[in-house]
Amino acid sequence: MPAISVPVPMLSHPPRAPKGVELRAVSGEDLPEVAAGVTEATQEYNFARIWSPKTLEQWLQWVPAGEPVNHYRVATSPSGAILAGLAVREEGLLRTMEVVRMPAAIRLANSVLRVVPKDRMLRNLSVEHFWFLPGQREAATALWQDTRWSFRERASNMLITLDPRSPVLPVLDVKAWTPKTSITTAVRADLPPREDRLVAPLE
Repeated sequence: MPAISVPVPMLSHPPRAPKGVELRAVSGEDLPEVAAGVTEATQEYNFARIWSPKTLEQWLQWVPAGEPVNHYRVATSPSGAILAGLAVREEGLLRTMEVVRMPAAIRLANSVLRVVPKDRMLRNLSVEHFWFLPGQREAATALWQDTRWSFRERASNMLITLDPRSPVLPVLDVKAWTPKTSITTAVRADLPPREDRLVAPLE
């Protein structure tokens, strides 16, 4: 099944966070719990990526453009337990895309969807490794919305690619009219991927 890539505009007004949920950047002490959470949430996926605290730390420390490009954010309970997490890459620090022209129908749709900003410069915030504990969809939704607000001045859109069967998709509140792009990956392997398993999009 093809993966889908969904662009979601940033928020212009701060969202309300549910009571009892803290939304913040990851700390060094969180890395073992985050790595375990990512691994546990996707361990049965085709092409699942296994993270360790060390690989996560190295990923966060990547500075190709003079400042950190990668970030990890978490939603935690009052006791400090991590309920949900997502990784973001500021692609706008590495590249931007300019929309030179749009057909009339696309311009009309964009006046409502606001995927292409007024300056027509797309600076995507790429979302990866979005997961949440069972029963913590509300915390995941709060984390998603808070990230859309917190990075509003650093990106024009949140861009996430995922299996359409993913439990993360309902968190995004994607509408039928939300623009989407399908992505199919050709794989050459001795054993084919299992079709009953969800697919972790390749990076």
